[in-house]
Amino acid sequence: ADRKAKLEAVFGGDYALIKETTDAKLLKSFLRGSRDFGFDAQLMSAAESTFAKPAGERGMFDNLVTKELDIAFSTSIAAAEELLSQGEPAKAERAAKVEAAGVEAGAKAEAEAAAKEEFAAAQKALGEATAQRKGAEKAAKDFGPELAAANKELSAASKELIECEATLATFDELRERTTPPPPAPEPEAPPAEAEEE
Repeated sequence: ADRKAKLEAVFGGDYALIKETTDAKLLKSFLRGSRDFGFDAQLMSAAESTFAKPAGERGMFDNLVTKELDIAFSTSIAAAEELLSQGEPAKAERAAKVEAAGVEAGAKAEAEAAAKEEFAAAQKALGEATAQRKGAEKAAKDFGPELAAANKELSAASKELIECEATLATFDELRERTTPPPPAPEPEAPPAEAEEE
């Protein structure tokens, strides 16, 4: 694009003016500006001597040089246009890739933001869980002496229960025991008098 613009600027600017006048500064500017175009060195040397002459004194050879320069400019501008037109599909492809990359980058940025939010929430939950764990550990530690006292009371109550159960078993045994019936009275002996009869 730059080459085409530069060619068109020199062709429509310095070159168009130099074809009509003989200005040494303008000629030097034209020759300096045309070096990068890759024109034939002999053509440019001939152009320098042609454009040093006033327009009215230029002959057939000078007109041929001018015609060849016109062709060189036209050919170079057309080649630059061709190069640009061939580059358009590649440029469009690159633009599409850039756009796709932009969309992908946007999606990844959104995913990153969501991941950061999830991470922050997870860190907060971890902090809360850690605080709860510490509270539970403290409560368990504080509960240790109470648990030991309760175990001691349980042990004493268990001993007392065993003693009560033993006493109750003895009571039940005694309650279910039957008293033997009194011994049967011995039959009375018949009176001794009856035997005497």
